[in-house]
Amino acid sequence: MPREYSRRRLLASTGLLASGLALGSAAGAPAGTADELPLRWNRAYAESTANTVVAAVESGDQYVVLGRTGSQNSLVGWLFGLDRTTGEQRWSVPVRNDDLDTQPSFTAAAPTGDGGAVLAAYGTGSAYLVRTDAMGAIEWWRQYDPGSDDGILLTQDVVRSGDGFLVGGYRIAGQSATAVALRVGPDGAEQTRSTFFADRTSTILGLLPREDGFVAAGELREQPTGDEQPPVRGNLFRVTTDGSVGWQRTLTAPFDGETGQTQLRDVVPIDGGFLTVGIAIGPSGSSFQGWGVATDDSGVEQTNRRLAPRQATLVTDATVSADGVTIVGQALESPTSQTGAGFVAELAPTVEPRWVRTFSPNDISSLATVLGSSDGGVVTGGTIQPGSRTAEPRPRGWVLKLGGDSAPDAPTNIETQTPTATPTMEPPTAVDPSPTPTASPTPTPTASPMPTASPSPTPTPTDAVTDTATATDEGGPETPGPGTETSSDGGPGFGVGAAAAALGASALWYRSRADDEE
Repeated sequence: MPREYSRRRLLASTGLLASGLALGSAAGAPAGTADELPLRWNRAYAESTANTVVAAVESGDQYVVLGRTGSQNSLVGWLFGLDRTTGEQRWSVPVRNDDLDTQPSFTAAAPTGDGGAVLAAYGTGSAYLVRTDAMGAIEWWRQYDPGSDDGILLTQDVVRSGDGFLVGGYRIAGQSATAVALRVGPDGAEQTRSTFFADRTSTILGLLPREDGFVAAGELREQPTGDEQPPVRGNLFRVTTDGSVGWQRTLTAPFDGETGQTQLRDVVPIDGGFLTVGIAIGPSGSSFQGWGVATDDSGVEQTNRRLAPRQATLVTDATVSADGVTIVGQALESPTSQTGAGFVAELAPTVEPRWVRTFSPNDISSLATVLGSSDGGVVTGGTIQPGSRTAEPRPRGWVLKLGGDSAPDAPTNIETQTPTATPTMEPPTAVDPSPTPTASPTPTPTASPMPTASPSPTPTPTDAVTDTATATDEGGPETPGPGTETSSDGGPGFGVGAAAAALGASALWYRSRADDEE
């Protein structure tokens, strides 16, 4: 597995350092309406010196949260349970396999339906799934090889599908990235593997299961012509039960008549179609904003809006909530800010913002994942760190709950919790390679042609979340000194995580190639 990549080196490798794109974040967002969800609790969690949260699932009266913990240069998977009404940490376990030379990076989680969770990860070239029970005990651990000696298989999302699971990501080989979807059974055995748009650079970053297949969101880039590098475009496509592409749409966000580069991070269902969100980078490469598109059931664009609670915004995840669609990410005062805020916003199905709130604006804080809770609220998690690299504590896992049930004494100003006791957990004795099944695999589908729908309308300033009311910044310690770079792992939303989010696959294959060459 390639070594962790420094934030400055990754930005320089993509040419954005020279144009001024740094990944801090900023305070401030307009006040919400009377319909905005109230903050129920706000907590940070720390097992070691570096901690981050990447995903969460609901399990009975608790939330099971996935992240990573350890030292700055040696992180392992981390699973812990939170009381649903207070956020109080109930248990905490590492997720590691001592038979591996390098512990994988965990990226996503899905509920098993019986209280447990399936965790997706990648490392040492392979992808992994780990199934746990409701208290984090490992039931099985599966490895999925990339398919060639020089390939790297990266997981980005995992969802329940039928009685098994669907995993989305991409395979890097040489200078090419190809979108990949794995379908596995309830025991993790690989059933089918499909690749998409192999003649172009492509990724899957978010999945939405459907009864007759699934919808995927990610990126697509045409093959270079001469010395020209075509721009990265948001890619939304539907896959049928036989693994073929039913339809495919390439989506973009104009900037004042010009077109930048775009990436789709997630897709959720709305009445009559889909809402997909991501990041739009301006033509100069020095600005970026959140971005959302509503489509009909065939992926034809209906509404296209840029989403900017501040000048620069990273949208990282979306979920269907009680009143609409909730998105989360990181709001930045400017593309060069070094402190900032996690933000939560609710969108109407037309992608029109209803309200937005920011949290911990004086820290390096970011929200990476959001979950719609069965009690009508939303739970969101990420990473928070004081604005100085040398300040203590170092990065902490961070979880907030808005709306839904709560206890009267649950903290709404951030409170760090270090568990008094951590259950021990024996690692599995071996990694099950879960070989490719002998049944005939799903054939690699041929991509359908680019859509011929009318171009996206250029968003006007009223399309965005604008500063028309008093800011609702919440939580966080006193303002520390200005920050520099974060840890090499960074955590979703800042450092390497934000660079990869904003730049997509092209940054990641540069990382793998450069590290392999050293």
